[in-house]
Amino acid sequence: MDEERRRRLRRLGRAYRAAMDAEKKAREALAAEVLAALSAEEPVGEVAREAGFDREWVRRARIAEEKRLADEANKKNSLLSSNAAGLSPNAD
Repeated sequence: MDEERRRRLRRLGRAYRAAMDAEKKAREALAAEVLAALSAEEPVGEVAREAGFDREWVRRARIAEEKRLADEANKKNSLLSSNAAGLSPNAD
């Protein structure tokens, strides 16, 4: 493979990974804001309209964000329990 192709592949691979990371961060930020709006008892239809999506997207985003937050809390609690029991998370 010639050097020019290698450079293009590396550059495009980095650009793609950066775009995927940015998309994930934007999705999580939007979902968190949707959750905050719903927690403040904003109307679902209005939240959806302002976010540029439909009510079904808001419902799915709410479910996904609640699951993500619960998974993070469970992971943290599991780590704390392991540490309290004298177990190291890095033990072999």
